[in-house]
Amino acid sequence: MDISITGVTSNRRFTKTCVRLSQSLERLRACCFHIPSSREPFDILQLVFIDEPENFLEKEGTRGGDRLYQVSVGMPLDGAFGPGDDQEFLSSVGNQVLRAIDASPLGLRARRKVLAAVRCWLDAVATQSPAHQSH
Repeated sequence: MDISITGVTSNRRFTKTCVRLSQSLERLRACCFHIPSSREPFDILQLVFIDEPENFLEKEGTRGGDRLYQVSVGMPLDGAFGPGDDQEFLSSVGNQVLRAIDASPLGLRARRKVLAAVRCWLDAVATQSPAHQSH
């Protein structure tokens, strides 16, 4: 299983923050690599962050025989994207991933494994010192 994070937004700070925190976001992506997905309806969960309130979630699903499941989600509109807000930003991304997984058609066993892996990543983010978020 793979998790992809992207943004379709006019907020350049979101994109800059994703670049600055790319190593932490890569660890989020990698946290589910070990979870088999060949029997699931998709291999890649792609979250597309858009200019909507944080509670927004729209399932785009898969297209044709595509193995990518796309979910559009909102982002913090207050723009908590400065270097001092890295843990808050990563926590927000992780929580949106959890919401997307809950809304997805994953089977129960895979869903539990993915949720557990993302929660483990969130726990690591919460205990990591802010100076090490992007390293």
